[in-house]
Amino acid sequence: MKQRSKDDLIKASDAFFYEISMLNACAKTYHGCARNSFLFSQFTQNVLIESFCVHLRNVIEFFGRQKKDYITYEYFIASDKSVGFPHSLSKEYNEKINNLLSHLTFARLKFKQIEKRWPLSKIANEVNENLQEFLRNADSSLLCDKLKDYM
Repeated sequence: MKQRSKDDLIKASDAFFYEISMLNACAKTYHGCARNSFLFSQFTQNVLIESFCVHLRNVIEFFGRQKKDYITYEYFIASDKSVGFPHSLSKEYNEKINNLLSHLTFARLKFKQIEKRWPLSKIANEVNENLQEFLRNADSSLLCDKLKDYM
């Protein structure tokens, strides 16, 4: 893993904060619109789900294995700490994101209608559990102030 400056890591944590905040805002807005169904067209629903999934993919990658030039949790956790983030996010949602939203595949034809639903609140709760685990173990001196506020 390439060494990064403290300043770069603080900026990187700000980018991660953006992903988390957008994911949560999409989930909250989606459910707010659902309560006011006259505001909730199919188009609005799809836009919110697709935006949510873009941010979900980035969060999954943040909590995943290091890839070239990707910002991951490993930069913020001391090497002597053992943190295990559930990878159910990746297992459950990466294939669905790839086949239903990111790529036009024949695999999408195999998804049943019920499998095409996105439980945004459930997913956001799981993301936020991972976030809390991360914040408990991260070096707070490497985190942006907005992310520290989640602690």
